[in-house]
Amino acid sequence: MDTPAAPIFVEWTVTGPQSDEEDEWSFFEEEFLGASRRRPAKRRRTKASQSGAPSTSRRTVPDKKEVCLKDMFKMPLDILYEIFSHLSPADLLQLARTNKELRAMLFSRKACFIWKRVRGLVPGPAVPDPPDDVSEPSWAHLLFGGPFCYRCDGKGATRVDFALRRRLCKTCMADGLVIAGKFQDRFPEMPSGLLDMVPYTNVGRWGSGTAGERKYYWAQDIREMYRDMVIDMATSKSNSDFYERKVASAQEIVASSRRFDQWASEVALWRAENIKAAKSLRKDEITRRCLAMGYDNADLENPEFSKLPAVCSEKPLTEKAWSCIRVKLASWLADARQERVHKLRLQKVEEIYNNFTDSLIPFQLCYLPSAAGVATLPCFQDFMQKDPCEEISNSLWDEAAQHLHGELTEWANTMRERFIAMLPPGNYAPTSPMQFTSKNAPAAELHAARKSLKTFGGPLELAISVFVADTGGIPRVLIGRELCNAWRGMERSDVPKDLKFKFSQVCSDIAARTVTLAGTNSETTTALMMDQGRQYFQCTECNAIEYEKSAYFWRYWVNPSRSHHHSFSSLELVDLDSVSVLDIEEYETPHDFGLSFSSPECILCNHCGRSDYDETVILEHIQSVHGLTTAVEDEDFFHRSHPGHPQDRRQSGKLLFREREPDPTVAESLKRELSSSSSTDVSAFSSP
Repeated sequence: MDTPAAPIFVEWTVTGPQSDEEDEWSFFEEEFLGASRRRPAKRRRTKASQSGAPSTSRRTVPDKKEVCLKDMFKMPLDILYEIFSHLSPADLLQLARTNKELRAMLFSRKACFIWKRVRGLVPGPAVPDPPDDVSEPSWAHLLFGGPFCYRCDGKGATRVDFALRRRLCKTCMADGLVIAGKFQDRFPEMPSGLLDMVPYTNVGRWGSGTAGERKYYWAQDIREMYRDMVIDMATSKSNSDFYERKVASAQEIVASSRRFDQWASEVALWRAENIKAAKSLRKDEITRRCLAMGYDNADLENPEFSKLPAVCSEKPLTEKAWSCIRVKLASWLADARQERVHKLRLQKVEEIYNNFTDSLIPFQLCYLPSAAGVATLPCFQDFMQKDPCEEISNSLWDEAAQHLHGELTEWANTMRERFIAMLPPGNYAPTSPMQFTSKNAPAAELHAARKSLKTFGGPLELAISVFVADTGGIPRVLIGRELCNAWRGMERSDVPKDLKFKFSQVCSDIAARTVTLAGTNSETTTALMMDQGRQYFQCTECNAIEYEKSAYFWRYWVNPSRSHHHSFSSLELVDLDSVSVLDIEEYETPHDFGLSFSSPECILCNHCGRSDYDETVILEHIQSVHGLTTAVEDEDFFHRSHPGHPQDRRQSGKLLFREREPDPTVAESLKRELSSSSSTDVSAFSSP
């Protein structure tokens, strides 16, 4: 157990005639033993109980440790000194605490050479000689006595303050240090010039261990210096040089502390390099043994492997230590290999999957799973579950890739039927099997495939196909194709991967209400048809008392709002011929993101897959690259949000109006501006 040793304050005492044998160092006992290790006070021996029972005497058996130490003193001193000179300073300090005889022997002047010799044997940068005001044992205690506070005897005093000649914990520093600016407040009876005679440090309680600008003094040193000054003034003559001597001594102590701090920094760097080298040797030896056991070097080079406590230790690897950590390392390496091989196989699946999807019509990617989902298909499932030690040849991967198209088609149709079954009963149009078409297919087949994309998901494309998932108490509503787009997997970390959507009857009824108000059939009207209608709906109860009324697109009302509590029966279609339009707030494309999928929604070309936030850019691209003057949504281009996210762009429109007759010419102009057909003429974007 670590035990703090003697303090730095020593004084010379000579008892009797001065000689080399009798001259020794005397220590303040309380400071040497520390606050918690002072000798217990002696007690008076009490008489035996006089209860009448005879007292039994028992022979005192001497302590075995004391007997061994007494035998040791029978050895010649030169042999003992030679043995002691091969110890470390910390061991020599511990030895001096065992009994009085050893204490007197090691603290005598004749033993001074032992402390110097053991100090020279310390590895690393050479230990500097002690300053004139510190003895060899006190210097050894200060440097090698352990991280114990000189004031409270507690652990945690890892830093040596050479200016104060102490190790201090944070608590004692806060209590015992006096900043120069607070000296007069704490010691009003003392002259300000007293601080010139007291050594100071530049590292305070809240410092990071590096010297700063401020000066901190130890309160005990201030009191002792004041006491010595008073005694000197009372006993010395008028021409005393006490002040000059103390100022010079304090300046020398502070100056020497800079050199000692530099040595401490060199020692810390040397220790760090040695620890790093020891850790490297241990890891290399463990790596060599693990390779001999048959483990892969890729797992041994894993950064997490180097962080294992059994690997990053600086202790040398012994056979006993290896036998203790071998089983745990084997278990960790087996798990690491399993995880590494699984990632490699998943990357291979993703590579095959990406090659397949690159050949498809971009629009159809909205109905496909993620790469992790593809890995669970039967053609790849056996590969993912194989033993990590087994190799999978390229021919087996190629054979599995041949079955990918058919299994993806079956998977997509199964997912579609699963969610169609959640929809309310209705007279829906017959659904055709989902067939994924390559971009390299014949022109006629490719044209027919693009024409059928608007109803590719069957009833799931309808406006009344509304599904909701709870994400942390906030409902996430997906309408129509947005649900199918969520099948591809979550590409953003803020979306739970286990997101499960359920059909929402309430939201579906609201959507059906808006479809009916628009004058169409809810069993045949798709979400795209409602979006292209660009019609505004208002809540009559919300606008009942408002002078400036507001209306929104249909998706706004389908998404539940905490601020709206009225029944969906209060929704009404806004007739632009009978209102005065004040303002139209449209969706603004964000420009603060650098990634292509960082906005709520982007627009993609259905011929090559190019994406952009701005629909105008895609329309110009379709005309200039693909030679089409008329671009049809969901045939030549389409809107796509993040998988698992709604199309915010579709629900962000807001109309401000008043209930009064507008100028007929203005109303007609607004109607032409707001209305758009399913076909978009891009000839206006051509260059003159």
